[in-house]
Amino acid sequence: MSPFPLSGALPGILANTSPIVEDTYPDADRETSNWSSTPLWQKIDDKSTADFIGSSSCFNRCGVGSCTYDFEVDIATPSGTVADGDRQGLQVYVQVRRVDDSGTGHDADMTVILREGATTRKSATFNNLGTGWSSKVLTLSAAEVDAIGNHANLRVDVSITMCTALDFDSVSADCSSIYLRYYAR
Repeated sequence: MSPFPLSGALPGILANTSPIVEDTYPDADRETSNWSSTPLWQKIDDKSTADFIGSSSCFNRCGVGSCTYDFEVDIATPSGTVADGDRQGLQVYVQVRRVDDSGTGHDADMTVILREGATTRKSATFNNLGTGWSSKVLTLSAAEVDAIGNHANLRVDVSITMCTALDFDSVSADCSSIYLRYYAR
């Protein structure tokens, strides 16, 4: 038996930080052009579809041109200590819908990017957004969670590219919610 009964206990405790279970929401705007109304983050900081933000309308016909509208928000710092990626899961949720003027064959694709400062940590493109509210989810791997050095410096960039199926028609997009979900693996 060791003459130091607690030797090695403290490092084991610190290495085994329990994963946090928490949702964190936007707390500031970074980029808002072509979206309304500001501040954007106040309308997308919960899971409700009662309030939301909307993009400008696009009048470009598919095959001839398209419009790309993006916005970026800072995400609040989680209240707990993030565990290692083998035990700590992290997902990015974005709730969106396409808004059609005539409801006929328009196209809208969305790219979601999770950034730590200027560094992209995860991105994905979701094609053919529908006209009903739907949640799109990015799930980070254990290695991607471990690569994040400062969870207080996370932000989400949403970029939607769209076009219309008909001349003299329009399409736009709405977003009602963005959040990061921290969970135990």
